[in-house]
Amino acid sequence: MIYLEPLLFASLTSKNNVDHRISYWNYNKERELKVELNKLNNFYIPNLGWFYLDISCLDVTLKYNICFEVFSEMKKVNFKFESPILISEKFELLIHPIDLLGENFFDEFGKDVPVEITNCAIRFQKYLEKGVRIIEEFNPVWFETLSRHLKKIVLFEDKSGKRNSFATQSVHGCIFLNCEQDNYNEVFFIEDVAHQSGHVIFNAFLASDVQIFKVDKDLDIYLDIEKNEFNEPRAIYVVMHAMYTYECIISCFQKCLENNVFTDHKRHELIGRLTYTLHKFIRDYKLLTKKNSDGDNLYFTEYGEEILNWFNETFENCINEYNNIIKFTDITNQPYNFSYEEFLKLNPNFLNEN
Repeated sequence: MIYLEPLLFASLTSKNNVDHRISYWNYNKERELKVELNKLNNFYIPNLGWFYLDISCLDVTLKYNICFEVFSEMKKVNFKFESPILISEKFELLIHPIDLLGENFFDEFGKDVPVEITNCAIRFQKYLEKGVRIIEEFNPVWFETLSRHLKKIVLFEDKSGKRNSFATQSVHGCIFLNCEQDNYNEVFFIEDVAHQSGHVIFNAFLASDVQIFKVDKDLDIYLDIEKNEFNEPRAIYVVMHAMYTYECIISCFQKCLENNVFTDHKRHELIGRLTYTLHKFIRDYKLLTKKNSDGDNLYFTEYGEEILNWFNETFENCINEYNNIIKFTDITNQPYNFSYEEFLKLNPNFLNEN
């Protein structure tokens, strides 16, 4: 569907003057389309593919008359065409930089963050594919929801720590995954796909104008202890978003454990990542369950509280099933983004107990 195309969202919300017709041109191909080459001398048409030119050109135009033709300054230009790469035959992996998406790579101060995309996509594609296939096989109900909302995936690398994985409403339907650590495998991608796609799904849910908040959704909340990077003031809207992403991660990881998907170090890593997520859930759940003098939730309507209770049921179910493993797992040395290398230092033994 045209109106769910992430590049259409990006073109309509861009700070630059963008011809949004490129986002849906593949649906009609009625007129010629002027395009701009990126630094690799290629251009991309959503849901169609990549056009590779042998030389750098100005004033490039794409035409369709039975077949595709590319012109520069009225002269036909040779090109090679590459169809989209589909993960699990559903989600398009964008393997090259797209200028329109480049403005979403910035740090907390709004400054541009340079990232690498092409080599990163080539390197980690197989692990992304494995991770998504595992979700599809072992958590099919949630995968069906994922399939309705997720359209595109960008893998990028930023080792500076200035741009974490993210999803944004300005490119709704697309997730951006930072492959900053060299040892990332399908366990990482199960977590990060669930995490960032959770934001996409929850954005769509809240866009239907559901009434879940009693208070201003931008109200900042935090635990009444010393602030640090794990306890910075966050809008209640942001914290509730996080709660749904935890629910997605926990359910995907629990399905992996139930079905013995992984053994040895990958199972060990999964338990570490799951434990880390459970700890974050506990922290944020405390934030959101404060009561007033009448015993009612301070922040949520009855419907909002039902959703919060649903999240907590997933948490409780996981704790009850795997507490004998999780309680012996030490994550006290973890940085903001989980590191299996750091996890091994405090948890050197593979945990193969059921």
